[in-house]
Amino acid sequence: MIGKRSILLLLVMGLFVFSVGAAYHHPHVNSKAKQSTLEVHKKLKLLNKPRVKTIKSEDGDTIDCVDIYKQPAFDHPALRNHTIQITPNFREASAPSPSSSSSPSPSASNHVQNDHNSSQQLLSQIWQRSGGCPDGTIPIRRIQRRDLLRATGLEHFGKKPANSYHSTNDEKGSVIINGTRVELGPQVNRSVSKRYVLDSLDNHFSF
Repeated sequence: MIGKRSILLLLVMGLFVFSVGAAYHHPHVNSKAKQSTLEVHKKLKLLNKPRVKTIKSEDGDTIDCVDIYKQPAFDHPALRNHTIQITPNFREASAPSPSSSSSPSPSASNHVQNDHNSSQQLLSQIWQRSGGCPDGTIPIRRIQRRDLLRATGLEHFGKKPANSYHSTNDEKGSVIINGTRVELGPQVNRSVSKRYVLDSLDNHFSF
C-alpha cells in the first residue's frame, strides 16, 4: 500500500514538473520574452543618441558626448525646428553705446556672478574628472537596460505625469521635457546665455 502511494506521489510530482517545464518552454512564452527584449533594445536605441565620444565616470555612469543638434530635447515637436543661437540676440540689442559708462550695472554683475557660480557647480560633477566633451557636443548620461527594467513602463519612461505640473500665466511659451520646463521665445535666449558662458570653459550642457 505504501509502495503504491509512493509511486502515485512520484507520478503527480513528475506531471507537475513536466507541466511547468512545458509552460516555460512554450512558444508563446518565448515569443513574449523575445518581444520584450526587442522593445527594450528599440527604446534604448531611441533614447541614446549617436555619440561622438564616450566618457566612463568614476561613479559607474557612462557619459556620451552627443552632437548638440541631435540632443533628445529636439525630439519634442515644439523644438524640432529650433535654431540654437550661440550669441543671444538680446545681448546685441542691449549692448552699451560708446558714450555709456564702462562700469557694469549691479544687475549685470549679479548675472555674471550667477553664471560663474553655476559654472563652478557644474564643473564639480564627478564624470568631468575623466575628461570633457569636444566643442559642438553636450554630455548626456547613457540610459542602461537596467534603467528601463526599473521603470513602470517603457512607453512612459522619462516622462512626468501630466497632472504633476500646473502651468500659470507667467509660464506661457514653455514646454515640459522629461519633467523640466524649457522656455521658448525670448526666454530661450536667457537660457542660451548660460550655455555660451560654459562654452568658454569647454563644457556644454543641454538646455
